[in-house]
Amino acid sequence: MSDGNNRGPEDKGITRREFMTTTAGAVAGSYLGLMPGGALGKSGKPKYGGSIKIATRGDSSRLDPHWSFPPYPTSHSLALLYNGLTEINYNTDIVPGLAESWEVSKDGKTYLFNIRKGVTFHNGKTMTAKDVKANIERVLNPKQGATVRSQIGPVIDSMDTPGKYQLKIQLKKIFAPFLVQLTNRWLPILDPDTFDTVNEKPIATGPFKYVSWKRLDTTVM
Repeated sequence: MSDGNNRGPEDKGITRREFMTTTAGAVAGSYLGLMPGGALGKSGKPKYGGSIKIATRGDSSRLDPHWSFPPYPTSHSLALLYNGLTEINYNTDIVPGLAESWEVSKDGKTYLFNIRKGVTFHNGKTMTAKDVKANIERVLNPKQGATVRSQIGPVIDSMDTPGKYQLKIQLKKIFAPFLVQLTNRWLPILDPDTFDTVNEKPIATGPFKYVSWKRLDTTVM
């Protein structure tokens, strides 16, 4: 492999370093148009509503996020429809999602999640701890074929809902990545009443609602 920073007389293109420098500048410039200042109306106040079109290199392969999730590029587009119990912020910290808080026992094997109140699915149904439990049970079902099952299946011992908005999960052993496996990318929460129709219309709690999907063409949310 040749050094991208070296260029012979026959090379008429730019070097790798020149390309990266130029590209970085162009990307930075394009992002400026997406900053809050670029979304201001004539009055100087933020504009709300409207639509945005985004081109991707590929398409979603399915609508059911509990089947071999998170595939790429499926997880990028469909992630907008869902929330997880936990999320990861820009600093890669685990932060609250549908669970507003949680407590971990001293031995590291018992997790008590306090489910966020007032959350509704896209069909208007109020989400409770039992809905979250049903989603975890679904991905633990071998017939579902969920990727995350191989991660959390061997460590989850039992689950219980001591309160309408409380979910208790008992682990067989300490599992450090457990909270990561409960994020949107791995275990998004659906309305359990719509499990059978998720491939036609996913119903979740995310910031965007599903409208339509034409394979290898357009996804509308």
